[in-house]
Amino acid sequence: MVIKGSPAARAARRALQAGARLRACTKLTSCSLITRARRRALRARRAGFLVATGKVTWGTPARSRSRVMGPPCETTTARQPASTRARAMSMVPRSTPPVTSAGRTCNTTGDVPGAGWSTEAGVIPSLFTVNCRPEKRTSMPTDQAQIPPSILTLPDGATLAYHLTPGRGPGVVFLHGFHSDMGGDKALAVEAWCQATGRACLRFDQRGHGQSSGRFEEGTIGLWASDTARVLDILTEGPQVLVGSSMGGWLMLLTALARPGRVAGLLGINAAPDFTEDLIWPALTAESRQRIECEGVSLEREDPDTPPLPLTRLLFEDGRRNLVLRSPIDFKGSVHLLQGMRDASVPWQTALRVQERLTSEDVRVTLVKDGTHRLSRPADLALLTHTLAGLIEDLATY
Repeated sequence: MVIKGSPAARAARRALQAGARLRACTKLTSCSLITRARRRALRARRAGFLVATGKVTWGTPARSRSRVMGPPCETTTARQPASTRARAMSMVPRSTPPVTSAGRTCNTTGDVPGAGWSTEAGVIPSLFTVNCRPEKRTSMPTDQAQIPPSILTLPDGATLAYHLTPGRGPGVVFLHGFHSDMGGDKALAVEAWCQATGRACLRFDQRGHGQSSGRFEEGTIGLWASDTARVLDILTEGPQVLVGSSMGGWLMLLTALARPGRVAGLLGINAAPDFTEDLIWPALTAESRQRIECEGVSLEREDPDTPPLPLTRLLFEDGRRNLVLRSPIDFKGSVHLLQGMRDASVPWQTALRVQERLTSEDVRVTLVKDGTHRLSRPADLALLTHTLAGLIEDLATY
């Protein structure tokens, strides 16, 4: 529910008024400044904002007129028919370099300035950082975010906070990122879409995150993956679609391998499998690595305004036992991967590595050229819910 007079309501009103002015201008004049691309961008922003505020379920993005795989002439999220089953799909404008016959972009983008981690010995390059701040809340209704969670007690006494929406299957399970929680914009947008369409949805805080029990520095990838499998067994029924953001993308792959009969589809959002080994460890200074090896922990700081984050030897050792990109990932279901090309935490090439390792023939990669690691803008949330709707629609055809 959008409260009258709230920032969300005012922003929605401004978007609607801007759309009305734009339609009037293009109808009554031949204004050369209002290009087709700008009109499409405004419609996408408006549709995305309405999705984020719960006004509509999701807005259909602009269709591409390109008939070839690879970068179309204008940004598109149009899906190919199920019969063609493309291995990858691009959202980058045609002005970018050519693509391979598989439709994969072949260039790399520049680093995002101003991002990085500072340590006692220096700054970690921005390319290798993993987002360690709780996700910023921007536009979701406050009522949705303030509902008190239910609590699941695990056999070892740990408690996990969760929100469960009943509905029809296949259900949707949202897995948040490293040092994040279940209250971010993407999790709430997925839940709002499920509620609007009558579909079951579950979001929860991993152990040591958010409102769940435990200390963050005692957590590991294996422990969080094990908890995810238990949550799937206890709180859900039937086939599920896992939506994993950042570290959640790693956990969704491990869960799909552990529960192949329960996982029908995967949707990754800047998925970061193997990030402890491939992204963080290579970026640490020699002093930080030695501190981790000898003392068991090193406090690393993303920037001066955030508290230091403990990176433990246990986290890295356990991560090495759960790597998934060194061998084929045996999953046969539908997989959609959304990846921002301006992600300073996870290189966009990671999405292509994931699709290469997956044994499924139905893997689609959508690259958002101006997308960052959060992918939480209104248009990003519209793309997320539209992609989720398409994935579930494809599952119904089999």
